Amino acid sequence: MFTGIIREVIKVKRIIKSGQKMRICLPIEGASLGDSIAVNGVCLTVDEITREGVFFTIMGKTLAQTTLKFLRAGKYVNAEKALKLGDSVSGHFVYGHVCSIGSVLSIRKRPGEYEFWFSAPNSVIAKLREKGSVAIDGVSLTVQDIRGNKFSAAIVGHTYKNTIFQYYRPGDKINIEYELYSP
Repeated sequence: MFTGIIREVIKVKRIIKSGQKMRICLPIEGASLGDSIAVNGVCLTVDEITREGVFFTIMGKTLAQTTLKFLRAGKYVNAEKALKLGDSVSGHFVYGHVCSIGSVLSIRKRPGEYEFWFSAPNSVIAKLREKGSVAIDGVSLTVQDIRGNKFSAAIVGHTYKNTIFQYYRPGDKINIEYELYSP
């Protein structure tokens, strides 16, 4: 389980594709074998540590259902280590189980914030609530507005600068996880 508060933006060092799976290497400090780490909101397990970095194996179903299939060496990802008992929860509970892929529709800079509009399948929109929580690429956000098959969130400057939101452009694909306890 995660909080959706991103502590690291990391550049992908290496991608190794093999059949229906893919391995990625990230330069994450302090990780141990078996650790759960959310990468762009997807819960992955550390399965190898070398001098080069931390490796994760991503299986076919996860690749098919998330944006991780679009990763390339040199791209940046959000990374969050799993929540430990006693840690502060200042976002919301994020499970790392991506519900769907959506897209960035628009980005509008406002004083002190950015307004993002995202598209999502109707099945996801039906689970969202205004003022409810949603995780976009692992970042805990509050749904601001819902219209048809799109929704918005306001991103404060700190979050924008300290996540991969700073690299988003309209048309980019995103991972969406809605609150699983939503009515």
